[in-house]
Amino acid sequence: MPPSVSSGGGRTVLVAGAAGFIGSHVVERLRAAGHAVRAIDRPGADLSAARAAGAQALSFDLGEAGKLREALAGCDVAVNGTGLFDLAATEEELRAANVTAAVAFAEAAREAGVGRLVHLSSASVYGKPARSPQDEEGPFHPRNLYEITKLEGERAVQERHGRGIEVAVLRPTLVYGPRSRYGQALFVALLAQLRAFGRRRFPLLAGGPLGQHVHVADVAGAAVLCATHPDAAGRAFNVADREPLGLGETFGALIGAVGMTAAPKLSGRLFWGATLFVLAHLPARVLREFNRRLQKGHEILVSRGLPDRLVPRLDRDWIGYFSGDFVFDVRRLASLGFSWEHPDFRRSIGGVVEWYRGAGWLPAPDSAAPGAARAVETP
Repeated sequence: MPPSVSSGGGRTVLVAGAAGFIGSHVVERLRAAGHAVRAIDRPGADLSAARAAGAQALSFDLGEAGKLREALAGCDVAVNGTGLFDLAATEEELRAANVTAAVAFAEAAREAGVGRLVHLSSASVYGKPARSPQDEEGPFHPRNLYEITKLEGERAVQERHGRGIEVAVLRPTLVYGPRSRYGQALFVALLAQLRAFGRRRFPLLAGGPLGQHVHVADVAGAAVLCATHPDAAGRAFNVADREPLGLGETFGALIGAVGMTAAPKLSGRLFWGATLFVLAHLPARVLREFNRRLQKGHEILVSRGLPDRLVPRLDRDWIGYFSGDFVFDVRRLASLGFSWEHPDFRRSIGGVVEWYRGAGWLPAPDSAAPGAARAVETP
C-alpha cells in the first residue's frame, strides 16, 4: 500500500517545472495554502516568482538523478508541472518532455517515499471528444504528436499508482492567464499586434463549435486540492471552466479584450463550414508566409521597445481544435468541493490582457508606425 496523504495544510511539496506558466502558479497557490514548497526547474529558468512566494528554489536538470532524489527526500507530495505544449515541436522533443521525463520523475518520487504525485496531463488526451461533455473515462483517440505523447506519459505515470505512491492526474483544457506564452496567448498577441498597427475592426463568425477554457488560477487550485484530498488518489480529473462557448464567442471576447470591434458579424453553419475547410487545406507555404509576416510585425514592435516575450504564431495543428465541440464534464472535480474562481472566459480574459500590457508583454494600441499593418496582413 502507498503511504497515505492526509488533508490539511503544512505538507512539504516539491513542484517540478516551477518556473513554467502553470508550475509557477501552483507554487504560489501552495504557499498561500500554508505548504512548504521546493520549487525546481532547469538551470537558467526564472524562479523569481517561486522565490517571491517564499519557496525554496532549486535549479538543476531533472536528468540529474542524485540531485532529484535529494530534493524529493522528506517530501509528502510531488507535483509534476513539466512537459512540452508546442504543436510545432518534433516527436523527439515531445517524447522526451512528455513521456521520458514524466516517467523518470514519477519513479524518482516513488523511490523517495513521496506519498502522492499530482501529474499535470491534458484534456487533449481524448483527441476529438467522442461525446459532449466528455467524461474522464474516455475513449481516447489522440490525433497529433502532442496528444499522443501526453497520453503515453499519463498512462505510464498512472501505472505506478498503488505501487508505493498515490497518483492523481489533472487534465486541463486550454489554459490561459498571466505569464502564458502559448495557447490563447498567441491569438491575443496576434490581435494586439493588429490593434497596435491601427486596426480597429476584425471580422467575426458568430456561433461555431463549442469549446472550454480554464484560467491558470483554477488549474493551480485544482492541483493544490488534489495534492491532499483523500478522494483524489488514483483518479483523473477534467479541469475546465463552467461556461462552454462557441468559437465565435471566444474570438469575440478576445477581440473586445484588445480594444477592437467585431465587425462585420457573420453567422451560419455555411460560413463556419467554408472557413474550416479553407483553413484545413491551407498550403504550408501560405502558413509559413503568414507566420513570417507576424514575425516581421513583432520585430517592428520590438524595435520600438516591446520585450521579446510573446510572439504571435499560428500552428497548423491548431486547426484541428476548430473541427468540433471540445466540452468536458467537470462534475468529478466539483465532487471534491472545488470552487471556480474564473468560471467564464468572457469575464476573465480582459484582466489577463491587462496583465500582459502592464507587464509590457503586449504593445499599447497604435504603438507602431503608420502603415506598419501591411506587415501582418494575410498573404
